[in-house]
Amino acid sequence: MERRLSPIRLDSYNPLREVVSEALRQAIVTGTLKPGERLMEIQLAEELGVSRTPIREAIRRLELEGFLVMIPRRGTYVADLSIKDINEVFEIRTALDVLAAGLAAERITEEELEQMERLLVQIGEYIEAEDADGIVDADTQFHDILYRASRNDRLVGIISNLREQFTRFRSVSMAYPGRIGNTLDEHRRLVEAIGQRDVEQAQQCAREHLENAEQTLLNDLNDRRKNR
Repeated sequence: MERRLSPIRLDSYNPLREVVSEALRQAIVTGTLKPGERLMEIQLAEELGVSRTPIREAIRRLELEGFLVMIPRRGTYVADLSIKDINEVFEIRTALDVLAAGLAAERITEEELEQMERLLVQIGEYIEAEDADGIVDADTQFHDILYRASRNDRLVGIISNLREQFTRFRSVSMAYPGRIGNTLDEHRRLVEAIGQRDVEQAQQCAREHLENAEQTLLNDLNDRRKNR
């Protein structure tokens, strides 16, 4: 049996079911576990070095998050992205990010603005180094600062609850040829608008960024279907 997943480190303070959930989630996000692939509890337990109980708990959690689907009498499969999934997630994400960008343009601190600018530099360095994990991590930090700068705790909470679904879409989008460089340019324009305290322009930049990301995912979905 080909081993693709690394054994779980048991020195974490987090509950085992959460550690297993994160390991499986990352395997899906990175494409190690591919859309449409059937997951077997016994095989996952052997690869991760845990019992079937935390595997079962993780599968239930990831099903609720939309990463997995359970088909009666057939088993558990990695969820495939559909046009409907992409449209629904980006309708929500665009509305939230446009709101956050507008509020950030009014309320961001100079320190937060500097942090966003430094992250843009880091993303550029990760692009040069072809460090995909670094890019996604820095991009996540960039958006976290944007949301925090909105000074709206409820908005931040809503976005946090949807984080895992956003992360999957972000990783797929970033992997598409040419998208990373375009994303960096879009982020630079957004930071410039926020720095100028231009609410309307910040909102427009956020909207264009999400529209381009959505189109990238639709292109990726179309490409994968052609290659099947």
